[in-house]
Amino acid sequence: MTPSPAKGKRGAVTITQITPKATLHDNKRLVVEWFYPTPKQIKALPVHGDGHWSKSSGLISNWKFLAEHLTRQAGVKEPWECARLTIKFYKPPKQWRLDFINGMQRMKSVIDGVVKGGLIHDDTDKYLKIGEPESYKGVRDRPRIELVFERIDPMEGAA
Repeated sequence: MTPSPAKGKRGAVTITQITPKATLHDNKRLVVEWFYPTPKQIKALPVHGDGHWSKSSGLISNWKFLAEHLTRQAGVKEPWECARLTIKFYKPPKQWRLDFINGMQRMKSVIDGVVKGGLIHDDTDKYLKIGEPESYKGVRDRPRIELVFERIDPMEGAA
């Protein structure tokens, strides 16, 4: 973990960037703990078609590969039939703003990596149900985004 200074109205604040990790709990819950993107990374991961794809493709590929590796390393043996995803935002100081929709879009490469790592067959609504995002404010020491995948019965998420 490397502290990175962030400037605010009252001077520099030390933010500790976490090292991404994935933890499998009883083959029923996979928690992928991801670092909260810095303002520079937020700009490098365009949404809404802003920016040229080539500027973000390297970062997206790296995040996808890392998420795939972490999922396999966590001990996923075979794909789950269905999972519910809840994204939890542990928000850093105000100057690192990221709204829910953009934040979820920017986590797409991480979700793709988890799928490629073998947790579920693919990320269509047949296999992955999306829960309500959660937000926790004022997390200065360890801002992060947690992607919580819970194994569920396929009929549980059916409409």
